Amino acid sequence: AMSGRSLGFLAEPLAQIEPSTGVSQSAVLEALEKIRARHVAKLAPADRRHFLAAYHLERAAAMSRSGSRAGAIADLLQSWMHAPLRHRALAAVIHNCFAAARRI
Repeated sequence: AMSGRSLGFLAEPLAQIEPSTGVSQSAVLEALEKIRARHVAKLAPADRRHFLAAYHLERAAAMSRSGSRAGAIADLLQSWMHAPLRHRALAAVIHNCFAAARRI
């Protein structure tokens, strides 16, 4: 557990960020790794599974933006392996895509 702190999920986006072509995807991957290293060990097993599913989903996006199709597929598979049935991160991405489409 996380020493009295709770981990939650918001169905609504707090910000919309468009990936920029000027952002180094290696910097994104490095930042993701720092987040993983700092937080994953503190999580309960069920929360850790969903955290790692989201982590690998974000890595897959960064790999895709950098042109590494194989890397993106590998991380997508890792993401799915961590949460094959109730994938909260993927559900949020799909929800936000449909919400954005409705606003247009």
